[in-house]
Amino acid sequence: FAGLCSLIASWTVLGCKAFMAWVRLSIEKGDNQFCCSTLSIIPFIVLLVIVVCAVVSLHFLQQAMRFHDNNKVIPVYYATFTLGCIIGASIVYREFEGASMNTIVLFFLGCLFAVFGVRTISKGRQQHEEEVRESFRLSPGRSLQGMEE
Repeated sequence: FAGLCSLIASWTVLGCKAFMAWVRLSIEKGDNQFCCSTLSIIPFIVLLVIVVCAVVSLHFLQQAMRFHDNNKVIPVYYATFTLGCIIGASIVYREFEGASMNTIVLFFLGCLFAVFGVRTISKGRQQHEEEVRESFRLSPGRSLQGMEE
């Protein structure tokens, strides 16, 4: 669920970037993109896609949180959302067009390090929470309300 949610959310980001390009053209250049043309419906379709993708993404995030531990959902969501936004924007807006192969390899290596870093941090947090729960179980005379703190 988390991977699907983050990929849909990355479409929301790409849609927002496209919609803001139309707003910028309308304001800065004085070329109104929202009326007086047969293509003026496209920004409104993109706005609808943004809203639908945001709602569907939230639904899948809620499902992921319901069925899986937060220590697994949040890192997967973060890493795939970031990667989806970067790859999507680089394809749509040709952001890597002038880059050398060395730059592209280093960029994706940095993304890989970010994914492993998030995984390492969340794994350490999960181990700490398991230790706290285990020590809580061994302590006599504690109530369940103390565990929520």
